[in-house]
Amino acid sequence: MRKYILISILFVCVFGCGNEGLEDRIKDLESENKDLGLKLQKQSTGLESASDVIKDVTALIKVIHETEIKIVERKHRLRSAKEVEGTVETKEEILNSIQGLYDDLKRHREKAAELMERLDSLAAMNAQQKETISSLAIALEEETIKVEGMSKKIGSLNKHVIHLENKQGELTTKISYLNSELNLKVKEVSRKDLEIRNLHQEINSIFYVIGNSRELRRKKIIVKKGIPLLRSLNPFSKNYVLGENFTLAEFTHEKSILTEFSVDGKIRKILPYRNRNHYDITYENGLSFINITDSKNFWHQKYLVIITK
Repeated sequence: MRKYILISILFVCVFGCGNEGLEDRIKDLESENKDLGLKLQKQSTGLESASDVIKDVTALIKVIHETEIKIVERKHRLRSAKEVEGTVETKEEILNSIQGLYDDLKRHREKAAELMERLDSLAAMNAQQKETISSLAIALEEETIKVEGMSKKIGSLNKHVIHLENKQGELTTKISYLNSELNLKVKEVSRKDLEIRNLHQEINSIFYVIGNSRELRRKKIIVKKGIPLLRSLNPFSKNYVLGENFTLAEFTHEKSILTEFSVDGKIRKILPYRNRNHYDITYENGLSFINITDSKNFWHQKYLVIITK
């Protein structure tokens, strides 16, 4: 539209002759320039709209950053709780708060996708407007040469065009930077998603081993209770405790909490000690069945040794 208006101005200037009708042509030019001013004002409004989107993006990035800091703090609390054998309720409360923060991050990711679409739209509009402004600058420069009487008005418009060109350049740079920032944040949210899933898995993981006392002693998972010298004096003692240097390498790793076990033969003992209010043991057809009635307290310690006879 601006191109057609400028072409009209050029035709008036090129084909006008002498001073005849000069006042009419000047009035026409003033009208055309007024129209140009309105269109430039409309473009300025578009720039303000783009600035609003940029403010929204900047605010969103700040919120995402603050949420990430909170997640790091909650993870530190969770590690501390694990190191000091915190209660299951405390660990779950911290994990739930981490999950809540992760849910916030997912909502931020959805908002980020929406803003990225708006930024892409603004970038496309910006490219089109940049081309229009370039054409406008060239036409205005020609008008300055051809219409000496309108040089002052056109000079003012030319300054405005230069200002808009600078604003467009700044906007293009900022849009490119914010797009990069949003892409990084989206990737970071995805990484946090995986981290949360791993934390859930870690909280719900258990380790258990089943075997007779001879086998478990050979693997140094259990030892006879008491002072080493006294143990050797009483080789028939059947009172066992966990070995001091056992590792979980010999244990079966489950990624979910189990609520029952079936074991060949009879069970002599389970370690570490569990309150009998948290489980039942029944025997049937040469098998032992452990039914866990209180999973939360039974699995307060994440590893279990079942000693069979």
